[in-house]
Amino acid sequence: MEHLHMQASGRITGATSVTESEPEVWKSRLRELVDACVNGSADEEADRIREAMLLLHGGPFSALPVRSVSPADIQAKLVCGGAVSAVIALLGPDTVFMLSRGEGNCCLATVIVGLGAEEVTSVGPTLALALLAAYLQGLMAIVDRAHSIMGKFSPGSGSGPQ
Repeated sequence: MEHLHMQASGRITGATSVTESEPEVWKSRLRELVDACVNGSADEEADRIREAMLLLHGGPFSALPVRSVSPADIQAKLVCGGAVSAVIALLGPDTVFMLSRGEGNCCLATVIVGLGAEEVTSVGPTLALALLAAYLQGLMAIVDRAHSIMGKFSPGSGSGPQ
């Protein structure tokens, strides 16, 4: 496996998956990536999509609705100017989404990640970055909800299903 390097900006570089053993580290990186998608610029679009692919491929939660996509497929879409197509390729099979671009090129995306999940809306400088930010936020909401449920029913808490 190729090693990944952290740039001074905190961005991940490399061409293979990130393997994170600790969910909190992974979630922290996702939060940073969401912030970069929302507050970044259009010229960073391809880098953010590649970074997301690496984080999603190596995420610690095998039950998340994440699609495994080859880096070559994502790169081919990005080279052809298909950033939105690249992000759609990353979405889980049960992810529903809606994209909107308003006045002043304001981009907005709404997603529902997985069955029965909550709706998440995000903005971004491009449609692809808005969609990516919303999807990542949706994944984090699933993880947070799972942790909350597990905490309520953990063996050490003395609680269990009623």
